[in-house]
Amino acid sequence: MTKKDGTLKQKLEELDEIIEWFQNQDELDLEIALQKIKIATVLIGVSKNKLGDIQNSFTEIKKSSENK
Repeated sequence: MTKKDGTLKQKLEELDEIIEWFQNQDELDLEIALQKIKIATVLIGVSKNKLGDIQNSFTEIKKSSENK
């Protein structure tokens, strides 16, 4: 399964690869599809957390600049 470290860009690229895999399937192998869905779910969760961290950083920067 996917690692939880890495950049947001890397996670989004992995999600794009999964989407592309689904789009290119003539006949869907359900076992492989299930594995890919599980990986995508983890990637989405990690990406949401990374976006939250980025938002918090911007909020801190904004507060810091307002206090000057």
